[in-house]
Amino acid sequence: MNEDNRPIIALDVDGVLSPDASAKRRRHLWYHHGYKRKAVRWGLGVSQLIIHPEAGVWVQRLAHDTGAELVWATHWNEHANDHVGPLIGLPPLPVVVTPRYPELKAPALIGWTTGRPLVWFDDEEREIATALRSTKERGQPFLGILTDPVVGLTSAHVDEVRTWLVSLKRDE
Repeated sequence: MNEDNRPIIALDVDGVLSPDASAKRRRHLWYHHGYKRKAVRWGLGVSQLIIHPEAGVWVQRLAHDTGAELVWATHWNEHANDHVGPLIGLPPLPVVVTPRYPELKAPALIGWTTGRPLVWFDDEEREIATALRSTKERGQPFLGILTDPVVGLTSAHVDEVRTWLVSLKRDE
C-alpha cells in the first residue's frame, strides 16, 4: 500500500484500553495481573485508568508489522496523548477530534480517514454499527472490533486485526 492509503488503526480508551470494571475487579487486576493504573483529573471529574501492561506493545507491533497508522478515536481527544499514551509507552498519536459524550465519534472518524482502510477498536456497538454503515456506503474497507468493556483489548483482538490487514495487502 502506498503511504496515502496506509490503513488506520483507531483506538478508543474507556472499555478498550482501560476496562470499565467494578472497583473490586480493578483491584484484582492491579495487584494480580500487573495492569498499569493512573487517576486522571480532567474536565469535571477524575477518571481511573487501568491498562493491560502489554497493550501498548501489542498495538505498536501491529501497526509496525502491517504498515498501519495508529490514531486516537476517543472522547478523551488530546488527553489520550497526555495521559494514556505515556502510561503504556505510546508516542504522541494523531487525534481524531470527537464531540463530547454522548455524541457519536464515528462520523468524525469516518470523515477523518478519507477513505483509507480502517480498523476501529471500540466498546460501543452503536459506534461500530454507525461506522460500518458509513464505510459500506463509501466502499471503504472497515473492520470494527467490538470489545467487551469489562475486559477491554485482548491479544485475540490484535490477532484478528493482523489477519485482516494482511489479507488487505494480498488483495492489492
